[in-house]
Amino acid sequence: MDRKTVLTKTAKGLMEVTGRTSLLPRELRNVLSHVDGKATVGDLQRKLDGLSEAKLQQMLVRLIREGFVREFVSAPHSVSPSSQFSTRQDLDFSDLLKHDKAEAERLQAAEAALVGAMVRARAQTGANPPAA
Repeated sequence: MDRKTVLTKTAKGLMEVTGRTSLLPRELRNVLSHVDGKATVGDLQRKLDGLSEAKLQQMLVRLIREGFVREFVSAPHSVSPSSQFSTRQDLDFSDLLKHDKAEAERLQAAEAALVGAMVRARAQTGANPPAA
């Protein structure tokens, strides 16, 4: 592991630091408490200046091996959604309007046919149209 590696606590590591478990000796728990998901191994070395680099590396390897910390892997840079699509294809609703207009015309024709059928039915039965 190099000096630029960033480590973060696992759930097991968080439980150890908060005192819910006592699986580690005090010296290892002290190193674990400095792991914050932001500091590099080099930063930890500066904070824990009483430890040699070799000793710190050995302690970090043990913390990793026993599942108290893991290497922090940042999310890869993604392509922004706006750059994935061409502007010509973006926000083109003209096809929807064509379908809506055709649907409205079809509904008007069906309504007119229904009104015509009702008028003919009343004429055949001799019913008076309701007063408006």
